[in-house]
Amino acid sequence: MKPGADISIGLKGLEIIHHNKPKLSLAKHSHPEHHVILPLRGKVLVKTGDREWSCSPGRLLFLPSGIPHAFDSGDEGGERLIYLLKPAFHRRLPKEAALATADPLLRELSLHLLLRPVRPRAKGALVETLGLLFEESLANAASEVDARARARDPRVRKALDLIEVHYREELRIPKLAKLVGLSERSLTRLFVKEVGQNPKQVLTRLRVDEAQRLLSSSDRAVTDIALDVGFQSLSSFFAAFRQRTGHLPSEYRSAF
Repeated sequence: MKPGADISIGLKGLEIIHHNKPKLSLAKHSHPEHHVILPLRGKVLVKTGDREWSCSPGRLLFLPSGIPHAFDSGDEGGERLIYLLKPAFHRRLPKEAALATADPLLRELSLHLLLRPVRPRAKGALVETLGLLFEESLANAASEVDARARARDPRVRKALDLIEVHYREELRIPKLAKLVGLSERSLTRLFVKEVGQNPKQVLTRLRVDEAQRLLSSSDRAVTDIALDVGFQSLSSFFAAFRQRTGHLPSEYRSAF
């Protein structure tokens, strides 16, 4: 699809828009509909209040109706799908902004509806499928708020800093606990209390998120990517990636 051109389709309860506009910036605004952004090429930055969301291919950002937000597509690329979910689109959706892993089928169905003629009888079934994919993608997101914003204990904050800096290395949780002056058990307890995840889950999330970015933006071998983001074996990488995204790395790359 040509850069600078928009393609859209209105369906029962939602509108799908294909944007292909690099370097697009929009001042703070809001929509009466729920708003979903799914990048296809290049990441987008969205600011809501004092929070900045970075969303890259393979992820989607959900913004509830009425929430003011500023938008910037950056310089890397500008292709994305935008969904406006109208009040008639009755779904179990979050009440807060949420960042989630996008099911590749969501993209494929959307492009199919935008680019190919679909019989009216089939449209209803496809829209219903889109709704289920939105629900599944957002079910476990539940406002993926920055872990540091939740943390109050300085030892947890220090551990988060260490994880973010050294997640590509062989970072073991007992060593992490020792570096911040806690036992492994105490560190895990504090993480679950303040962050909502244990240290290993936070570490794995960072590694898988970076692997998603590399899979969708480069042609490097899956084995190289797994080792580069900190996994010590392909089996552990495949298991963690599939648990978080619902797909194997090769499937994810083919889709995105």
